[in-house]
Amino acid sequence: MVSAIESDRHQPNVQAALSLSNALGVSVEELFGNSGDADTRPRVEATLASGTAVMTARVGEVVVPVPLEHFTSGFEYWGVPDGVITNGEIVRFEGARHDGLVISGCDPVLGLLSGLVAQNSGWRIVTQHASTGRSCDSLQAGLVHGVVVHAPTGALPTPPVPVHRFKVSGWQVGLAGRTQPPSIEELAEGKIRVVQRDPQATSQETFVSALRAVGSTRKINGPIADGHLDVARQVSQGIGKAGVTMEAAAHAFGLAFQPLQAHSVELWIDRRWSELPAVLQLLEQLSSPAFMARATALGGYDLHGCGNRIPESARQRVQR
Repeated sequence: MVSAIESDRHQPNVQAALSLSNALGVSVEELFGNSGDADTRPRVEATLASGTAVMTARVGEVVVPVPLEHFTSGFEYWGVPDGVITNGEIVRFEGARHDGLVISGCDPVLGLLSGLVAQNSGWRIVTQHASTGRSCDSLQAGLVHGVVVHAPTGALPTPPVPVHRFKVSGWQVGLAGRTQPPSIEELAEGKIRVVQRDPQATSQETFVSALRAVGSTRKINGPIADGHLDVARQVSQGIGKAGVTMEAAAHAFGLAFQPLQAHSVELWIDRRWSELPAVLQLLEQLSSPAFMARATALGGYDLHGCGNRIPESARQRVQR
């Protein structure tokens, strides 16, 4: 089988790939990724301070560290790190591996998807929590295998690198509140504290566009949250009277919700990694009845066509 793989005449299934990886003592991506005299020294984001606990996964020639806070934000438990940043380098714990996929995005459904992948195949998805804008930056820099992005229907950004696109869902971006959220006109007066997102978040862009539509360009007072669930958590605690988030997050915290704009959600996989066994398992789970049932139960997700590959557009073909 090894000779057949080397000559590209055989694509192993998930279990065979895991067995071969364990037998040879290397990661699956080292078996099936790019070959050559690659520099395999870990690359560390300069912003990570010494003492930061991280999970890691190899993306091509780079070992990407993801701060453990991305896995525990808003929850009262410790995650399991692979290592710790020390003087700009990753110091790995014994038994830690670089296997897995790095997928960036802000849709909380990534946690559900990664859990199903691990449960059904043993693969690990290292989820990097980031807005659509920051996720696209990571994709362009080659620091992720794929991203989950969202934007107003029909207005998704152009992928920064060649990708395969898959439909995930549709959902509403809007305002959440412990009671009926204030109207955009009321918020435009600038007197109400609003929990918001970072400027690169497409949810924040929707909020800013809604303010401009009623003639307001003033800065709205309020904290910047880490993500959709963090917005809903802060609103539920009274930190802001309203928050910019998605419908499912508002429901999860028992909040009232006022929609502003429908968004489409897609999974983009960098074409270089589209045949990795872990990617194939991710796509299998995305279209599985198990995923559909659980995502539906969360409320607020339109899953019509979930998992379908989106045909390549003329704009993407020009990029190739």
